Amino acid sequence: MINISTLFEVFNLISIIAVRYELIKALLLIISSNKVPTIQIIEILIIAISTKIITLDIQQANSNIIMSLALMIAALGLAYFLLKYCKKSQNKP
Repeated sequence: MINISTLFEVFNLISIIAVRYELIKALLLIISSNKVPTIQIIEILIIAISTKIITLDIQQANSNIIMSLALMIAALGLAYFLLKYCKKSQNKP
């Protein structure tokens, strides 16, 4: 039978692989284009922080760690929203 700690370790490894794959895709996109794809980079950061939150051991984390992760998610979400909103408003004639 699989215990919880083993399940967390497996999920953590899978999420690390997924984040690294997305990072490699973003780096290849940066290298192949003249512009920096900020929206894709923010998406990668949101995925990375979300996997950290999912695999976080609440009993060992203090309030500073939890608050900093929450503030990072809020800031990245706001940046993502603003970048998408500005991109849509620039495309309007």
